[in-house]
Amino acid sequence: MYHLRLRTWAVYLLTLQGEITTNSLASVQDTLQKLYPDSWKTDLSALYLASSYRLLKMDDEANALLEPSWKQLSKAYDKGW
Repeated sequence: MYHLRLRTWAVYLLTLQGEITTNSLASVQDTLQKLYPDSWKTDLSALYLASSYRLLKMDDEANALLEPSWKQLSKAYDKGW
C-alpha cells in the first residue's frame, strides 16, 4: 500500500499545481480497490484522492471518499469522551 499512497500523493501534488488528473485519479483508485478492497477507504490515500477531487471541483466524488474516514474519526471521538 505504501507505493500506492505515494502515487496518490504525487497525483494530489499535480492536481494542486493545476494539472487535470482525472485519468490518474481513476487509475489509482481502481488499483486500490482491486488490491485493498476493505482497507484503502480509511487510509491516507483516500484523503489524498478526496482532496484531489475537491480541487477539481468534483465534490460528490470527494465526499464519497471522505465518508468512511469521517465515520472512523467520529467513533474515535466518541470513545475518547
